[in-house]
Amino acid sequence: MPTMKAVAFTPGPVSGLHIIEKERPTATGRDILVRIKAISVNPVDTKCRQGKFPADPVLGWDAAGIVAECGPEVTRWKVGDEVMYAGALGRQGTNAQFSVVDERIVGRKPNNWDWADAASLPLVGLTAWELLIDHFNLSLDKPNPGTLLIINGAGGVGTAAAQLASRVLQIPRVISTASRPETIAWCKQNGATDTIDHHKPLDVQLKELGVDNVEYNAILYGPTPGYVEQLIKTAAPRGKIGSIVESDDPIPLADAFSKALSFSWVFMLSRPMYNHDLEFQGEALDKMATLAEEGVLTSFATEKYKFTVENLRKIHQLLENGKAIGKHVLVLEDDDITEA
Repeated sequence: MPTMKAVAFTPGPVSGLHIIEKERPTATGRDILVRIKAISVNPVDTKCRQGKFPADPVLGWDAAGIVAECGPEVTRWKVGDEVMYAGALGRQGTNAQFSVVDERIVGRKPNNWDWADAASLPLVGLTAWELLIDHFNLSLDKPNPGTLLIINGAGGVGTAAAQLASRVLQIPRVISTASRPETIAWCKQNGATDTIDHHKPLDVQLKELGVDNVEYNAILYGPTPGYVEQLIKTAAPRGKIGSIVESDDPIPLADAFSKALSFSWVFMLSRPMYNHDLEFQGEALDKMATLAEEGVLTSFATEKYKFTVENLRKIHQLLENGKAIGKHVLVLEDDDITEA
């Protein structure tokens, strides 16, 4: 059987990431086999490495690559197609030369983006899309009035959410939290009309901006309970709060009752995890590919590296320190993965 290189992990510190040789998977059913050209790294990678979520020994979700093989039930793709996807929790990840993925959660690669830019999009793009369109019920067909507040505007999801909100959903005011000159600049470059500092009370800063009520509130950095407590005070009546940050502590929603606020958990990996409405993700990625080709969406990538174990460890550490801006991408030069 053909083999391939992959990066597996031993639970614990980044030193547990290491190269292995394993059997190359084959496409069955509705799966396609993808020769991976680039991947990007997300906070969920670090959480799985630390043992917070169950995962395959080979981590990685985001990937862009070329279809190498199609299962007998595949209808959307053919060998040679250029694609991007965010994968599924529990299956072999994309830290490898090849991976298999259900065709329904795969989108086409934007034809004017390189492999690294395409790999920066799927997981954060889908998370932002599900948050804003699926959970907040914002319209793709007309401008959406109101204000969106993004907690952690300079991260990957914050970048995607600001672009979608300002350029696609036409929300007139997008306020992102950021505290460093470089993160403030990145937020404004990607669609934020204003920035505030997440280290300071949010209500005071919003009042200084003349904002009394926020219709849409996105928690993209923890702790979720602490931010919910703050956001209930500034949320508009019948407003919406969504969080992508899991919590072991209870969410203090009692005070949300009088405002009739809605709270949503947003976890884009839940659809493939439960085999639910998979087509939604493939269709959303295709729409975002078109938006990228039209120049409406721009790359979320800020750093592009050769795919080495050393660079993968470096990105894991950067994400754990909370200092990453946008997306950090690894490119398989000559289709290979090396130690350094």
